[in-house]
Amino acid sequence: MLLESSLVLFVGLFVLFFSRLLCPWKLCGAWLEFANYCSLLYALLTFLFVVSFVSFLRSAFDRHPCELPAAALSSWIKPFMWPTPFVTAITLAFCASQTFTHVNEIKRGAAPVKHDRAVQILILPSVYAVMAMCALARVFDLTVHDITTEEDWNKTEKVVLSRSETCYVVAELYEAWALYQFAKLTLEVLQECFARQEASNDDEQRAAARSLLHAHQAVESLTWIGTWMFFVVCVLHAGWSLWLLCFQTASTNWETYEKHMLAFSAAGTVASGTAIFNIAVVERTFGHQLAFYSPLMKFLSVKVLVSFAFFQNGIFHALQGLYATVPGNVQGAFRDIPILGTFMTLSTVQFDLVYAALIIYESLIVTCLHWWAWSAKEEWYDNLPLHDGYGSLTKDTQH
Repeated sequence: MLLESSLVLFVGLFVLFFSRLLCPWKLCGAWLEFANYCSLLYALLTFLFVVSFVSFLRSAFDRHPCELPAAALSSWIKPFMWPTPFVTAITLAFCASQTFTHVNEIKRGAAPVKHDRAVQILILPSVYAVMAMCALARVFDLTVHDITTEEDWNKTEKVVLSRSETCYVVAELYEAWALYQFAKLTLEVLQECFARQEASNDDEQRAAARSLLHAHQAVESLTWIGTWMFFVVCVLHAGWSLWLLCFQTASTNWETYEKHMLAFSAAGTVASGTAIFNIAVVERTFGHQLAFYSPLMKFLSVKVLVSFAFFQNGIFHALQGLYATVPGNVQGAFRDIPILGTFMTLSTVQFDLVYAALIIYESLIVTCLHWWAWSAKEEWYDNLPLHDGYGSLTKDTQH
């Protein structure tokens, strides 16, 4: 069922994308109270969470776990996993609650485009938490399978891990879209601010605004290269992964599947790194002009979320690869390192369970950051300030 969860979310995201283009909040002039794309996406995420939660409970109360050594779990892993369904539910509830404060602003016609972009950013932690919960439930279910031979275990493990990976791939697709919306919102706010400054009666302000608009155009072009490249790679990664899993069996064609996924992971690492760099360029170039935007928390939350996509998982796998290649006496020293030593010695199944739980906890942390970073009542949604060209706010003499 959890493979279908990835496919359902993948298809659902594209359906809701076109729904947003055609009738995001109104249909024939009538406000879509429950049928807007935002409410439908939360309903879909809630459904997927319930499916994964039921699977998690069934595995947790199974009294006949697999007895093969590869299925064994360290004593601390299960207690580490127990809170994850409740953390996921809290993340969903917090994200939805904050999201609908922005939806209320859209409903009353206050800066609807800006609030619409903010809504799409705020949904991201719940997407990641739910898909990580799907991945965790899938792998946890593997540990209670009635498997008696190593050969059957290896075959089943490959299928389960590939389906678990696909959950993250689909979440990364939405992450790329949210990053694009963040970049779009930030650059639109800057352009609007500079355009208002250019219309000022002050000659110095107009000259500074023209210089800033030229710099804005250059940074904007650079930013779209990184964000669009990241988005396209994630679309191809998610689509191809689902295609291989639906129409080619990973257990019988594992080498081909792994080859394709490694290629996409490498491309995704480069693309996500480029996207983060481009966002950092915007922050560094226009940091003073963005003072009214509370940029520190906003940029921090986005950077943390983008790190979910490729870097965090890659770092952990690199540490495990390093551990496997060093001499025995060095491995002993690595094992003594707190936390990192534990990660290096985890089996594949154990690592996937711990990693999924970490993503769920981190999603809640980012959701909490969003409460401070993305308030629906910030003044810049409706009234952008003017600048003196050097980042200091000035009194608006025209309004």
